[in-house]
Amino acid sequence: MTTTTRRTSRRRSSYTTCQAAADVLVRRDLEFIGADGSTLSMDMYLPPGERGAPPPVVVLVAGYKDEGALKFLGCRFKEMQSNVSWARLIAASGMAAVMAT
Repeated sequence: MTTTTRRTSRRRSSYTTCQAAADVLVRRDLEFIGADGSTLSMDMYLPPGERGAPPPVVVLVAGYKDEGALKFLGCRFKEMQSNVSWARLIAASGMAAVMAT
């Protein structure tokens, strides 16, 4: 009689989830006036927890026009999941992150 042993394998995720990153406050599509007078929008990621003194701010920018990203990649810079993840991680670290279109 042959005995077989069943092995269960756990798949490890290629990334880990930071609970603080899930708890950040996200304010989307906040309007501001650009240098040329046009109305632009930004998303702001704020650290979780109590609101005291304003946190330091990290501004995430692209080295290309947002219209180019939309045409080439199908989404705006501030909608790219990699950039959203960076903004959440920055906010989870105690700083605010801003991404504009």
